Amino acid sequence: MLKDIKDIQISILNKMLLLIDEKNQYETEEDAICIQIEVLKKVIKNKSLFLGSIIHKKSIDELNDKMQFLYDKLKELDLKIEDIETKLNSNHEQLIDKNYIYTKDTIEENKTKVVQAKTLNDLGIDFQEAIRILKTSNRDIVLDEEDKIPNDKMKDTSGINGIAFTHLTDYLPENGEILRMIDKSAKHIESKEWGEISVSPARETIHLAACSEVANVDFSSWDDRRIGIILPLKGFSKDINITSFNPADTQIKGSVKIPDSGYIICPKDMMEEAKQKNPNINVIGYEGENVRGLVNQMLVNLGYDFYKVGTYDFLDTDHKKRI
Repeated sequence: MLKDIKDIQISILNKMLLLIDEKNQYETEEDAICIQIEVLKKVIKNKSLFLGSIIHKKSIDELNDKMQFLYDKLKELDLKIEDIETKLNSNHEQLIDKNYIYTKDTIEENKTKVVQAKTLNDLGIDFQEAIRILKTSNRDIVLDEEDKIPNDKMKDTSGINGIAFTHLTDYLPENGEILRMIDKSAKHIESKEWGEISVSPARETIHLAACSEVANVDFSSWDDRRIGIILPLKGFSKDINITSFNPADTQIKGSVKIPDSGYIICPKDMMEEAKQKNPNINVIGYEGENVRGLVNQMLVNLGYDFYKVGTYDFLDTDHKKRI
């Protein structure tokens, strides 16, 4: 994401540099024309002293025609410069840092600042503003190594946007709904001393964690899951059938609709499919082997309450009072 934001900003700044060069060229042409006009004015003034001569009158008419041509050329250049100013203003409005008058020097300084930025904060924007910039530029939202929050910066927070639940899976939701095991037509392999047996799952429930990614338990691990889903509590349907609540494992019977304000986080090469299957849900891509860690990061980025859960509860049970 940071890489894409920087590319967008540098592209805009480069366009502005080209526009300024073009504007300077037209202004140089205008200066040369103005000098020609002043010279012509003096020549016409001197020749006017000999109006009695037909030859001189014809010469003055030709000079006046030349003068008019130059004035027309000036108007043409003025319009081109005005158009460039409009384009410069439009590009300037797309920049993150608008607090300067655009000149070649200030634009080069801005470019250096963008190139050297290591975080969104270095650019002076938050995650939501970064999303807006990418959407305005018709770019996918893709997380990469540059976007990861260091562990010592991933602090427990009281999010301004409230509480969200999470779900880790290997199956994309469809029509904005999380698939249950019974919907996935997946097979569960039981291994015993007598061999293996394939069992069709009949589970009709969906399991969510609150304010954090689900923790691994004794015989189950979610470390290799490729898809993460964030479901803001505010967007839940009032008739959702919660059969068991625990921050580490909230059980819901039946299907679960992802709120419109929810997010699907999936590998970059799966984004198009995720959008087609879930046209009304926000989709964020990532580059990497699995989604582990990125869902926690996104909770913080999006301003939701973040607090890690353990096997059975929040690691600090006082936090349970917020639910």
